[in-house]
Amino acid sequence: MPKPRSILLCHFAGQPTLRGSERIAQVLALQLTQRGYQVVLWTNNPALLESVKGSACIGLSGAFDAWKATPATTRQGIEIARRYQVDLIHANSGVAVALCSPIAKQLGCKLVGHLHAHYNVLDRFRSRFHRPNALITVSQSAARGLKTWVARKEGLAVIANPVLPGPSIPRQSSNTFNLLTVAGLSREKGVDRVIEAMAHLRQNETKNIRLSILGDGPERAALEAQTQALGLQEQIHFLGHVKDPYPYYAQADLLVMGSRKESFGLVIAEAGQYRIPTVAPNVGGIPEVIEHGRHGLLVEGTPQSIAEACSALIYAPNTRRAMGQAAYQRYLDEFELRRFGDAIESVYSELFASNQATPIGFDWRATLSELTKNQLQKRGWA
Repeated sequence: MPKPRSILLCHFAGQPTLRGSERIAQVLALQLTQRGYQVVLWTNNPALLESVKGSACIGLSGAFDAWKATPATTRQGIEIARRYQVDLIHANSGVAVALCSPIAKQLGCKLVGHLHAHYNVLDRFRSRFHRPNALITVSQSAARGLKTWVARKEGLAVIANPVLPGPSIPRQSSNTFNLLTVAGLSREKGVDRVIEAMAHLRQNETKNIRLSILGDGPERAALEAQTQALGLQEQIHFLGHVKDPYPYYAQADLLVMGSRKESFGLVIAEAGQYRIPTVAPNVGGIPEVIEHGRHGLLVEGTPQSIAEACSALIYAPNTRRAMGQAAYQRYLDEFELRRFGDAIESVYSELFASNQATPIGFDWRATLSELTKNQLQKRGWA
């Protein structure tokens, strides 16, 4: 019986909680072990390590420096790869690509970079995105800049994030219309916009509306102060980081987002599993998850536009139900675990079938053109 392929799954986390990219690392680890791979999860996130306990995945803690592969980190990675006879390294973040590039180079090991955000051209170099043998992005939006930047176009794949199946949870009857926001509390997630939208809704609506905010982050104190200043402390509830968000999806009437930037929008797919439509700004990868008028409503992103879209759906229960059902069907068609696992295995199979470990490289002409354009825009000349 042949030895199972061994995968070193490296994930760098900026925060110690399970956020979107951490949940994808968890799914990857569990899916690959179920498919017969030996998976070694190497991460600085204790919650992620805890989430795979009890599975066949081997969890190892790493002390990582952001954006920097230190000699100690490289030595540890090489020792782990040799100990577990690793066949391929899967770096599940931009920083993880930077950390794993020297390890893969020294060992002659194949490297896959898995990117969950948009990166400018300088960050692509800083994270050594030209070093992996394949790059995976989570949306066409996130891939757009990379498509012209990479030299070997066939090494770039777009694979939508999957959703872990949640439990069946009965919906409780309520006289309150429940809005839900699930996001890290950072400026780019635009939770301040959602809070201001609640102020518009309070002025114009007669229904009892409640907003539950799941998530934590550096903007929490400022967002709580904004809520107090607007007199919305009875309508808005900050619940912090929640390990299991599914019971909140099950009781929600509408998911609301205020994102200024978004590579994918995993929470939209998660809400779809519970037949919940979404109101969200038309930015980044969000339009790839929501078709306007079918799975929810896409808006400009201003508080007024968010409030108007919410108001339109509050009094249209049949439309909400139809959108929720369409969102559920899209979850089944596009974000189910098996499809994700098949797509990841397809990337691996292509690399395993090749005897050469050719880096994806970068197109220096496209890079120079993008750098020039960025500089002109900064100076107001373009």
